[in-house]
Amino acid sequence: MGKRGSFRRYTKACLWWLFCIWYVLLVSFENQASGNILGIPRFHQDFGHLYDGSAIIGCLGGSALADLLGRKPVLIGVLVLSYAAITMQFIATTKPVFFGGKFLKGFATGTIATVLHSHKPIPLPTRD
Repeated sequence: MGKRGSFRRYTKACLWWLFCIWYVLLVSFENQASGNILGIPRFHQDFGHLYDGSAIIGCLGGSALADLLGRKPVLIGVLVLSYAAITMQFIATTKPVFFGGKFLKGFATGTIATVLHSHKPIPLPTRD
């Protein structure tokens, strides 16, 4: 069985694997883009300086949530939270809205860093 045959036979496992990879790329891109905007001088005039320790809370709380609810539901829930947080940061015109979005995104990032690495689908071997 080749790659296409494996994908057809194990569609659900392959899609979940692709979801996990896409998830890591999304979080990495958002963190990089968000970090770049924090260096713009006009941004500092409008929003001040940022100190965000919410990723630590996400690391500590995310693992407990994953043990309680399961890893897949937590990852999917955190993805929805990430979308909401990124949207809040994008539309923010006041400090509380921006920092609320940063806090939620930091929590999501910490949860992802903790939970995703403990739930990696193992690619199934193909047989010829």
